[in-house]
Amino acid sequence: YQRRVHGDQFFMVSKIPSASWKGQLALLYPSFENIEAFIALYPSCSYLLTMFPGKVSFGPTYVPLYERIPIIGAIAPNLPLLAKCANSEELNKILIESISPLLKGDPILALSSVVALFYLFLKENMFGGRITVDTVKPEEYLTYENPKVIELLLNLYSKSGEEVYRKTSCLLFIHIIAVTLENGFLDTLESCSIWKARLSCILNELLSSNVPHFKDSSIEHYKKFLENFLKMEPFQCFEINGEREFKLAEGATNPEALKILGLVNMEFAYCAITFYKYSLAEHCIETARTIGGIKHKLTGKMGRRTKYQEKATSQLYLDINTNTQEKPTEETKAGPQVVPLEEDSILFEQPQLEKPSEETLLKEEASLSLYDQMYINVYIRQIMQTRPRDEITREMLSPYINRALAKSNAWLVFSCTLLHRSRNETDSTKRRERSIVQMQALIDQYKDAEPNSCFRFMFCFGSGYPLLWSLRKEMARNYTQLGCFASAYEMLKDMELYDEMIQCLFLSGRKTDATEKAKEIILKGGRDVPKILCLLADFAAEKWEEKEKYYLDAWKMSEGNCPRAIRSLGRLYFEIGKIKEAADYLEKALKINTLYPSSWFTLGCCYLKLQAWEKALYAFGWVVQVDENSSDGWSNLAISYTQLGKLREAVSCYEQALKIARDSWKIWQNYIILSLDIPDVSKTMGAIRQLMAIDLQERIPIPFLARLVNVILALPDVKVALPKVNIYEEQVLKLINDMCTKDSVNTPLWSLYADTYEIIKIKNSLKADKKEEYAYLIDVLLKQCRSLMHNPNWDHFEDQATQVMEVIKAISEKHKEGGIPISPDIQHLISNAVIKLEPVSYTHLRAHETLRYLVCRLLLEKKK
Repeated sequence: YQRRVHGDQFFMVSKIPSASWKGQLALLYPSFENIEAFIALYPSCSYLLTMFPGKVSFGPTYVPLYERIPIIGAIAPNLPLLAKCANSEELNKILIESISPLLKGDPILALSSVVALFYLFLKENMFGGRITVDTVKPEEYLTYENPKVIELLLNLYSKSGEEVYRKTSCLLFIHIIAVTLENGFLDTLESCSIWKARLSCILNELLSSNVPHFKDSSIEHYKKFLENFLKMEPFQCFEINGEREFKLAEGATNPEALKILGLVNMEFAYCAITFYKYSLAEHCIETARTIGGIKHKLTGKMGRRTKYQEKATSQLYLDINTNTQEKPTEETKAGPQVVPLEEDSILFEQPQLEKPSEETLLKEEASLSLYDQMYINVYIRQIMQTRPRDEITREMLSPYINRALAKSNAWLVFSCTLLHRSRNETDSTKRRERSIVQMQALIDQYKDAEPNSCFRFMFCFGSGYPLLWSLRKEMARNYTQLGCFASAYEMLKDMELYDEMIQCLFLSGRKTDATEKAKEIILKGGRDVPKILCLLADFAAEKWEEKEKYYLDAWKMSEGNCPRAIRSLGRLYFEIGKIKEAADYLEKALKINTLYPSSWFTLGCCYLKLQAWEKALYAFGWVVQVDENSSDGWSNLAISYTQLGKLREAVSCYEQALKIARDSWKIWQNYIILSLDIPDVSKTMGAIRQLMAIDLQERIPIPFLARLVNVILALPDVKVALPKVNIYEEQVLKLINDMCTKDSVNTPLWSLYADTYEIIKIKNSLKADKKEEYAYLIDVLLKQCRSLMHNPNWDHFEDQATQVMEVIKAISEKHKEGGIPISPDIQHLISNAVIKLEPVSYTHLRAHETLRYLVCRLLLEKKK
């Protein structure tokens, strides 16, 4: 339970942890020390030392996996039976019968088995390297790669029309983990839920796109584990100078519990980012920052960025302070390959600061702890996912990346930072080549023998590092963006991603080769045929009828399990105006997989065109539920609410959209209109101020301002009940004045300002002496007149000339009304205007007459 005393929040123990709790915590983030501590508690699991040897050395004798790992030893005799299974139910039955005698009643052995199998699976699919000194022979893995079993598992884990990557290694191992977790062998352990969450995240990453099943499962289990964790370890959260801090309270069973809580929050943040839950991710990242006592901000220091730069300029610098206390670690030997910039590059690796202060030098020498590096990585990932990919974001992230790359504390964490740097530099003209080479180096290091895989496995769950196939696919797409289609094609071909491979051919302009290759794959048949037909519709077909046929054939051939086909068909119908048919097919596609915000958005647009407002509300609600950072989704959700007459809900949706897209003038305009409809004067003026702040004043139509003034002027009817009405009047005058100052030649704006000022300060004022107000009004009218006359040829346009005369007439009238004499400046302005407007005869011009005499004579004639 939670108890608050004097503002402090205590998370007190409400559940007594089991005797194995300490051992469970040791296995959450396996390292040499943690494994040794675990085995000291549970000697029966000493087989883990063959994977995490630490200081233990082994001879060159080869030891098979089934002799190393008890759970594999239990299954090995039944491998021939697995190959004969006709479906996944039979497969599961044999596996349960094989492992039940070993694991039943021994949840700790089951937990260690799950860790060992995760280790083997991730070694083959993520980080590579040798297992130990006595290397496991590759042919042994092949005994667990029976094609029939693999086909069953590919079908089993393909969800919502999304397929598992066909070349996934050791898929049987991940299935054994699933069977172990789903059949209750770990249910008595408090940490069971986090292993279920990790399994769901990995299975989701094996798919071509996110699916609802694994999204719901992973988020639910992470939340459950954190709830259990807070019930078993007492914490205290308090505030000092406005900053929250966490600390362990008395009765904690593990001094590392606080750090583990922070790591779990980081891991949960990666999961939330994957499924577009950015608010949840932000909350987890903030909790991890608070636990680590990390304070960071970007500041500026003088320095040089290029080798030939003579004068120092301000450079972004990361000022970071942390309370994280860890044992000093040696820099990882044989760490990830760091690719430097080319020798002939004019840029430094990072800005060279000019005469750094003593304090700065001490901070630089005190390298970040592993916890700090992991926090920076997840923070970078969040920024990359939620901010635009532009130069501002790139420059903002560079100081974080440079700071985290100061030292390699863990192989996989450091690799993740290098991956972030590569992604951050992809769009940089001067660093793009290094970005590509660095990502290729990260892919190639999978095959390196050193460091061994037990070094690589440490903190793999909290690092956010992708699976190898996902990284290679990203690399191929980068090659495609750079126009290196041959390299991308070969990489995709090696990965057997045939749909991406053919798309690469189409993008390279080799339409004939792509079509022939597509037809060749279609003739062979297989799982890829529906996707290939969709590609032919996208790139080869020219008429919409041909595209329609390809999509329908793909849908039919997949037996209703290729949502990509009908998603594309729905989009096609929408583009050609078949709105009802488009909505029908999009609904079918989204019943299979709901995690496609773009399809929900198109469906919502269909409903808007069909004027089905309730359905549109439902569709756009799904858009922002799947991707809460979709500004277009929030905007169209607001439109749906507006059509249903729910204006306040619509305003709230626009406010959410503006948090994401602050520079979108269209959203600001709609927000202003709705705020006036409510009406809410404060929100309207705040929105106008924001548009002015981002230099989009020209996007504020004068009718909006006139309507705002009318709303404010209508408020005196409730003047007694609402005394703040006078404040609004002063605020709107100041607002329009500030707008006039920024745009001094906007005549309609000056006209509105003059009219508003006259009504508020003169007509509605009870003041007896108004000479000061009349003088100010005359000044405003003069500025309006000058804005009309800023064009030297203003007298050539009849409308403009008429307006000038009307303003001059108004100036004269205000002088009379206010009892103010006309100043010489105003007389001069009026004279110039009259001279330009009245026709003058030049027939009597004399050759000897000077310009000065000519002007004087003409003025005298006009006076007559």
